[in-house]
Amino acid sequence: MSLKQINLSTTISAKATSLPTSKELIATGVGNLLSTQKREKAAVRLMDISNPHKVDQSLLSSLESLTGYPVNEITSCKYNDNRGVDILTKEFQLKFDSLEIAEKAVEIVACSFVPMPKADLQKKLAVLATLVVKPAGETAKDLALRMESLALQLGDYPADIVSKAIDEVKNTATFWPSYSEFYKHISWRMKRRERLYDSVIIQRNQLANTA
Repeated sequence: MSLKQINLSTTISAKATSLPTSKELIATGVGNLLSTQKREKAAVRLMDISNPHKVDQSLLSSLESLTGYPVNEITSCKYNDNRGVDILTKEFQLKFDSLEIAEKAVEIVACSFVPMPKADLQKKLAVLATLVVKPAGETAKDLALRMESLALQLGDYPADIVSKAIDEVKNTATFWPSYSEFYKHISWRMKRRERLYDSVIIQRNQLANTA
């Protein structure tokens, strides 16, 4: 499968006000930044790729094509409890020659935060339910409530990251997993993408405030 770059042809209306940070974007969704059509297309693309690493690569490639400049990732090292080293992304260095280009960049990265449609998420959880041991005495109503609750929590995160998390849990869990078992596969992947979005927002807001 060839990797599709995440591109958009239109921009956000120029505003001097600040756009939401990654935390705010996750909390409120991307509805204020992307049209319904763009959200739907982005969700399909993220689920089609279904690989967060490839999505991140595509984002960087798209930004470099858009700006004409390299995107530099600034990292640091941290020793973990397993006596290994974690590579942590601190920020991304980007350069935009105009506010219009910066706003296109915001949309490109915002597309990578689009969640999986609820119906698709419920289907993936339903498949998972057939592959793990469910709690003794759990009724069909109990299972439906559990899946609804999980879908509600997982629906806050990008489609590709959630899809990957479900697949990883499916391959490792014996019993019906808790939300935390999904989240441990989500949280570390989110951090890098959040750093990229926030780096783009900082640069965009600086341009907007000096325009």
